[in-house]
Amino acid sequence: KHFAIAYDRIICLYDGQYHITMHNETYGSGPRENWLYINGTRWTSFYEDGATPTATGYNATVNLSRGDDVYMTGVWGQYRQYTQFIIHKI
Repeated sequence: KHFAIAYDRIICLYDGQYHITMHNETYGSGPRENWLYINGTRWTSFYEDGATPTATGYNATVNLSRGDDVYMTGVWGQYRQYTQFIIHKI
């Protein structure tokens, strides 16, 4: 409702404050790093060594304007059913 899905990102349709949640989970499959970008600028990243069962995540509240684009990139764990990228308007 508040975003348009583009090829590799989502585009904000309404100005406002949004809560973003990211989560990744691995099990002994090597290191993983993920990045969150807003308008092409790296906003944050998180890293896990992957040597043991590991779950990492990030939560943030950001102000977005109409036309801002948001996307995540990086290496995902093998448990894709537990990988999440959630964004909702506050």
